[in-house]
Amino acid sequence: MESIKQAINFKLSDFISLFGRAIACFVFSFVIAWKFTIVFLPLLFLIIFSMAIMICIVKKYTILEFKAYIKAGELAQEILSSIRTVLSFGIHRKAVLSYEKKLKQAECIAIKKGLYKGIFEGK
Repeated sequence: MESIKQAINFKLSDFISLFGRAIACFVFSFVIAWKFTIVFLPLLFLIIFSMAIMICIVKKYTILEFKAYIKAGELAQEILSSIRTVLSFGIHRKAVLSYEKKLKQAECIAIKKGLYKGIFEGK
């Protein structure tokens, strides 16, 4: 229970600090370059909206990636737990190929996640 309280306190203090910093930067930008700030304000909401979409997409692909790695890990654990049987039947190459196939699925998901992240970050 104590660790939960400490975690909430840290998040609250970080939020207050970052929110105060954002307000200070906003005021500073109005003082120094008010014309640019007025032009930038409408774009701010577009940036926030696109980042929210990116977070949802990356979250989805991260969950799928972890599930693919879990499947690959389960397969490796099953193979290693019965290594005598695998070697005696000579199916170790087939086991390695199936493990590579599972890892390839995780790699494809990670590439898609990176693609969407790059598109939304403008890289």
